[in-house]
Amino acid sequence: MQSKRDDLIEFAHICGQEGIPRNLVTECLRFARKATNYAVHQCNVGSLTPKQRKLYLRAFTKLNAALAGVGASVTSHGDPRGCVVKLRVKSGRTNDMGQEGICVPA
Repeated sequence: MQSKRDDLIEFAHICGQEGIPRNLVTECLRFARKATNYAVHQCNVGSLTPKQRKLYLRAFTKLNAALAGVGASVTSHGDPRGCVVKLRVKSGRTNDMGQEGICVPA
């Protein structure tokens, strides 16, 4: 099991190899933290408030629009037990067991 620091270093290294600018890497990490918090909240409480849902969707849409310029996108699911946010890159590189994308550490 890797430490959070190791996960961040691995993610930044992969993003550098894929040509993703530093500011977008930072935005991915911010979104992953936010999405993970919402996933935990949804798991514990049962649902997001309309305001939380709106903020989540706005952040998701904004990040995907920014990543489209470098040929990447993010996907998200609501299960907080694993990687909630995954980055899909144009090379098709993955580092998760489901081969869906690159895990964004939260």
